[in-house]
Amino acid sequence: MKVRRTYEIKLKPNKSQEKQLDQYFYEGKLLYNFILSQENLFDFNPCKTTSISKLDKNRNVVPVKISTLPSKLRQNIHRSICNSIKGLAAAKKKGRKVGELKFKSNLKSILIDNQSYYIEDKYHIK
Repeated sequence: MKVRRTYEIKLKPNKSQEKQLDQYFYEGKLLYNFILSQENLFDFNPCKTTSISKLDKNRNVVPVKISTLPSKLRQNIHRSICNSIKGLAAAKKKGRKVGELKFKSNLKSILIDNQSYYIEDKYHIK
């Protein structure tokens, strides 16, 4: 039997670290939504993506650079999408009703080296 342990880490990031974390989650959200919009997302290479296009509030196309998100995090975002789709396909094959993956307005967790960190608030990560 596997035992799962959960640790709560209290962070006190300085301004630059807080800004970098915000940038990671912002770019992660953009990359997640961009990958979902691709025709063949299983063959998509997230590490080669340096800029993407998004729509602003007035529905105008705006180019955005993905520059601070490390390759490992990009791969983990891509892998989580692929695993979710495979899980939905398996459930559908068993006859269950399944939904679909939707675009995210914010990304709350990113898988980091086989550990998932969830930003609860400014000072807490689970």
